[in-house]
Amino acid sequence: MAARYKTNRIFTDKLWQKDCPVLMEKGAFLYDTVKQLHLLQFKFRNLQSKVIESVYIEIKFPETEHDVSNVPINYRYQEIHAALHDCFGIQSPIYVIKKEVNEFQLTVKSVHFQDKSIWTGSTPLTPLPPPEFISSLGVYGETFIQEVHKLKAISCMNLPTDREEFWYCACGTVNGKDETHCINCSIPKEAIFQLKDPDFLKARKQEADTRQKLLEAEQEAERLKKLQTELENKKKRKKVLFRITAVCCSLVLLLGIGLLSVKVFYPEYRYNKAVSYMENRNYDNALQVFESLGDYKDSSKKLLETKYAYAGVLAENKDYDDALAYYNELNDSMDVGEEIDLVRYQLANDCVENGRYSDALKIYQDLADYKDCARRIPETKYLLANASMESKDYTTAYRLYTELGDYKDVPERITEAKYLLANASIESKDYTTAYQLYTELGDYKDVPERITEAKYHYADVLVDQGDYQEAVDLYKEIYNYKDSAELQKIANFKKAQKFFDQENYSECLFTLKKMFNSLKDIDGATELYNECKNRLWRQ
Repeated sequence: MAARYKTNRIFTDKLWQKDCPVLMEKGAFLYDTVKQLHLLQFKFRNLQSKVIESVYIEIKFPETEHDVSNVPINYRYQEIHAALHDCFGIQSPIYVIKKEVNEFQLTVKSVHFQDKSIWTGSTPLTPLPPPEFISSLGVYGETFIQEVHKLKAISCMNLPTDREEFWYCACGTVNGKDETHCINCSIPKEAIFQLKDPDFLKARKQEADTRQKLLEAEQEAERLKKLQTELENKKKRKKVLFRITAVCCSLVLLLGIGLLSVKVFYPEYRYNKAVSYMENRNYDNALQVFESLGDYKDSSKKLLETKYAYAGVLAENKDYDDALAYYNELNDSMDVGEEIDLVRYQLANDCVENGRYSDALKIYQDLADYKDCARRIPETKYLLANASMESKDYTTAYRLYTELGDYKDVPERITEAKYLLANASIESKDYTTAYQLYTELGDYKDVPERITEAKYHYADVLVDQGDYQEAVDLYKEIYNYKDSAELQKIANFKKAQKFFDQENYSECLFTLKKMFNSLKDIDGATELYNECKNRLWRQ
């Protein structure tokens, strides 16, 4: 099956703003071949201990010569449930009308937490300051890498760097300022920062150089001893010439070894290390090394193979978001459409198992023709509707039950959902919806009693809308309820005022005559009556 999403651009810059609870790790500009629309996807990470429920963002695009529209896009990530270090957003497409996006301005407007607290912001996210490079250590760079490997066999991407609000580990991972260990490789922050101390590295290099010189001296002494034994029985001249030749060869050999170390041995060492990582399923480190090797040997091919294998392992471990991210990166280089559909299908099933029915439903609907998704769509709608009833989201429940029709016991459930939605509409003062629903419910439960209150409030809504005759008719039906009789008079008076404003004096006078005995009870009614008569007389 062909892949649905085509990758147009990957945004690798990590974006953040001081005090912002989330970090934007990476983004992508994609094309949805089914909906034939372009979209943005972002991967965010929770940087603090509180569980995030929803995030509201704003995206702005720069104005160009051919496209001067600069309408911001506002988007809200719902039902995230992201704990510390959890990632979210990769499964949430943000559709845009633009056909090309090279740059954008992203602002996290608000973050809503599980404890009901809210963080708000207005400053756009900016790229994180880069870490310090290993090359800045000069001759001590290799010593630093060797010391790190004594702590843990990781691929060193940069120097550990403190940026006040966060710090970089040597493995390249961004950590919050309060993290005492790297969240990726688990190396203690204090230990990794000690390793880049110039005095420490200088001492370690001197020790290593001293050991190397002693070793070379021992090897040379042993070599000369053996040479002396071999040459004792030879003539003096041959002995001298042989020694000169040996010394020259040694110098040439040492020079060649030095050049090979720089041009061949070290890249070869790192390549073999990456292959070893890959064979031992340590794909994260393998990826980092293959990426840094560039075009060395078949590193580019190995990089694709590693990403493919890593994506499979992530999917097996139910880390579906990261698995999809890698498959999407491979989409332009490999045919991974079937893998993407399978992982999305597994993600949807996992969402159902964890009660995330809304996310599951979106995926099943995208994969409508895949496997048994057509069967799972109504099942998931049914579960989401029931969950919405439990959470008192009667609007969603009623909508879903309506879509499900005769599915299972939906006909019974939809009546109860309609009843509860009508009651909730009364509480939220949405009297129009309440009146319409109660009218449809007929004699269900205590609807005959409740509809009277709904009519009372709905009539007030009609008055505000200027539908005075309909309001009068409703007040007439509940004439004895509360002050409906008085409100009916007022509605009639406003109806007459409307006719007067429209210069329809005959209808105005006719309306006022029907309530003639009540004119004295309403301010301005008698005056309006007399003025209306005068206007008619003048005509």
